[in-house]
Amino acid sequence: MFRNSIALCFLLLITGGAPAFSGESVTEWNPRPRKNCSKLERLPCSIRVSGAEAHVMSVKSFEIRAGKRYRVSGSFRSAQKNVPFYMGILPLDARGESFGGSEACPVPESDTRLIADVKPGDRIMKVADASKWAMRSGSFAAFGIKADYSDLPNRDLSRGPVTHIEQNPATKEWEITFRLPFRKTYAKGTAVRQHIGPQYQYLVSGKKLSEEWQEFSGIFSGTPMSAETGFRRGVYPGTESVRLVLFVPGAKRTFEFKEIKITAME
Repeated sequence: MFRNSIALCFLLLITGGAPAFSGESVTEWNPRPRKNCSKLERLPCSIRVSGAEAHVMSVKSFEIRAGKRYRVSGSFRSAQKNVPFYMGILPLDARGESFGGSEACPVPESDTRLIADVKPGDRIMKVADASKWAMRSGSFAAFGIKADYSDLPNRDLSRGPVTHIEQNPATKEWEITFRLPFRKTYAKGTAVRQHIGPQYQYLVSGKKLSEEWQEFSGIFSGTPMSAETGFRRGVYPGTESVRLVLFVPGAKRTFEFKEIKITAME
C-alpha cells in the first residue's frame, strides 16, 4: 500500500504510450554531474533535494520530434523562504552527448574568417569583420563553421569566453580577445562565428518557492531554432532528445518535487 501511494505521486511520461519514467526512485535522478554535491531523499510522496547544491537531472532522456510541442509540469516546494527555482531541458545529440548554447546558439550575421593564424598560447585572434559580434558575457568563438549552419552543434570552440572586441584604428583589423589562451592552431582563412547561450533551455526561471506546494509548467517546441527565427524559438539545432533538469541556485539549498510530467501536445 505504501509503495502504491508513492507511485501515484510521480509520473514523468510522454503522452500517447506507457509511462516513460516513473520518477519515484532517487536512482532515476542524478545529482549535478560536475560536483556531485546534491543529496536526494525519497519521502512518502515526494523527493527532497538538498546539500551544497540542490541540482538534479533525470537519468533517462526523452526523444523529441520536430513539429511537436511538449509541456513539462510538476509540483514544488521548499522549507526555505523565497528560493528561486529553475526547470529546464538539457539537449542531447543523435549520439546521446549533451551540448548547450555555446555549441548551438550562433549570433546572427557574426560569420567571418581569420585574417591571421591563431597559435597555441594566443589570446587574441584577428578576423575580417567583427562588427556583428556582441560584447556579452559567456560568448565563445566557433571554428570551421558552415554558412547553412549544418555544423551545429559545433564543439570546436575557443577555450575561454570573449573579453574584448575592437577594431584597430591604425590597421582597421578586428581583434577579439579571450579570457584563456588557445591550445590549438587555426589557419588564416578559417571560418568562424560567435556563439552564446545557456547550457540549459529554461522552461521555468526564477520562480519563488514557498512552504506550500505550487505547480509550475513550461512549454517547448521540438522544432529546432533556425536563422529564419533568429535562433530565438525552438530547441537548439541538433537536439534529438532531452533530459529534465531541476535546481535552485546557491549554497545549502533544499526543495521537494512530485508529480513530474512531460506531455506531448497535439
